[in-house]
Amino acid sequence: MLVTVAVNGSCQPAQYDFKIIGANGPVSDSTYLHVKVKNQYCRFFDFANNVLAHQIVIDKKNFIWCAGGAQLDLFDRSTWTTYTSSNSQLPSGYIYGMIEDTSAGVWLASELGGVSHFDGTFWTIYNHTNSGLLSDCAQDLAFDNSGNLWVAAKNDIGNTNLGGGLYKFDGLNWTRFDSTNTPLTNNNVSSVSIDHNGVIWIVDDADVGSNVECILTYNGTNWTRYTYQNSCLPDANRIGKIHFDSQNNAWFALAYNNGSSPDNRCGIMKINNTEWEIWNDSAVTPYNHRVYTPGCTIINQDNSSRIHSPSVRDLYIDNSDQIYMKAELTSSGSGLIRFIEASNTWQQYTKTNSLLFENAIEGITSTIDTLWLCSRQDYIFGPPRIQYFTCADSIIISDVDQVNFNAVNFFPNPASQKLIIMCSDRECMNSLIEFFDFEGKKIASRQLINEQNEIDVSKWANGIYFYSMTINNNSIRGKIVIVK
Repeated sequence: MLVTVAVNGSCQPAQYDFKIIGANGPVSDSTYLHVKVKNQYCRFFDFANNVLAHQIVIDKKNFIWCAGGAQLDLFDRSTWTTYTSSNSQLPSGYIYGMIEDTSAGVWLASELGGVSHFDGTFWTIYNHTNSGLLSDCAQDLAFDNSGNLWVAAKNDIGNTNLGGGLYKFDGLNWTRFDSTNTPLTNNNVSSVSIDHNGVIWIVDDADVGSNVECILTYNGTNWTRYTYQNSCLPDANRIGKIHFDSQNNAWFALAYNNGSSPDNRCGIMKINNTEWEIWNDSAVTPYNHRVYTPGCTIINQDNSSRIHSPSVRDLYIDNSDQIYMKAELTSSGSGLIRFIEASNTWQQYTKTNSLLFENAIEGITSTIDTLWLCSRQDYIFGPPRIQYFTCADSIIISDVDQVNFNAVNFFPNPASQKLIIMCSDRECMNSLIEFFDFEGKKIASRQLINEQNEIDVSKWANGIYFYSMTINNNSIRGKIVIVK
C-alpha cells in the first residue's frame, strides 16, 4: 500500500502520528503512520560588523536594534547605522535596557541618561532635570496592557541623587514607588517584568551590604515580597530579569558571586501558584533539581538538571516555551543552554560543538521562527558577532543524528594548505559540499566522489568558514578554521 502525505507550509517540524482509515473505518486501533516533518530551510547567518548587543529588538518593520555599552545600532536589513552620544542625542552611559515602542522606535534605559525614546529620527529624553523620573540610573523597561511604561531605576551613582525605585509613566505623569509606599528597602530596582495577568514583577537589591537580591510583585493593589528568609528563594546575589512562559510561569536565572564552582544558589528557577522549582549546576550534590511547595516543603528532589555551568547569567523564553540560558564561567561564558521542560531535553552549545561564534552569550531574542543572539570571547573583551538561526537545530553541527555526522570527517582542522574530507558512507561519497565565509557568501563547492577528497585552501584567508551538505536527506553543518 502506498500512502502519500502532503505537508503544507503551516505544518510545524515535528513527528506526527496518523491513524490509517479505510472505507470501513480504521485499519487497526494500534496501527499508526509515523511521519517526521523536518524544516528543510534551517539556516544561519553571521553579521561580521563587531556590533555589541546586550539587548536585541526586532521591531514591527522587521528592523534590528542592538544596544550594547553606550552605543545603539540599527540595521534596516540593508545598512547598519551607529548612534552614540557623539553623533546623536543618545545620552551618555551604559545602556541597560531596551524595548520596542508600541508604535515606532525603541525605548532605552541608560546608566547616566535616564530614559530615552528614539523613533529613528527624533529623540525624547527623560531624566531628573526635566521629568518626574528622579534617577538617571535607569535599569530596565516594560509596557503594561494599558500602554503605561514601567521603569526600574537604582539610586544614582555616587548617591548624588537618591531617586531609585519603580516608576510608572502614562505619557504625561510619572508615579514613583519606593521605600515610603512599598516594601522596597534601598530603592535599587534592577529589572521590571509584567506577566500575562498584568502583575508587576521586580528584582530588588534588598541588602546592599551583602548584595543579596529579592523579588517583589504588585497586582495593582497589594505588594508581596519574596526573600531567602521568607520563601524558597536562595540567597543569590544576582537574580536575572524575570520571564514568563505561555502558562504564566515565572522563570529567572540565579547567580552567587559570579561563582566558578558548583553552588546550590546558582542555576534557574521557576515559580507558579503551586510550586517553586530550581535547577542547579549538574555537579551540585546530593541533588541538583528540587521542587518545593510555596511553603518550601520538598515535593521532589533528583539529579535531572543538565546545566553544565556553575552559574547562569540570564535566560530567555521563546514562543515555543524553549528556555535559552547564558551559561557563565567567571568572566568567560560557557555557551548557550537550551532546555525543553516538557521532555526534560537539555542541549548545551559551545563554539567547539556548534556554529556559535564564541562562548560568552550577550543578547538573545527571537521571532516566530528565528533565534537571534550575540556572542563574544568573554564578557569584557573580544569582538562580538551577531548571528541568527532559523530553527534551533541549525545551531548545532548536525541537526539530525550523530550517525550521519560520523559519516564525514575533516582534517587537519585548523588547516593551512589542504583540507582532507573523509567519507565513510556511500551517500557521503555522492553528496555536494558547500563552503561559506562569515558574511554568508559561498566561496567554494565540491562534489564528493571518493572516500578521501582533497580541497586546496591555500588561497583562503585566515578565519572561520562554514560548510553545509546533505547526507541521507539529513542536513549536516559545521565549521573549519584556516590558520597559516
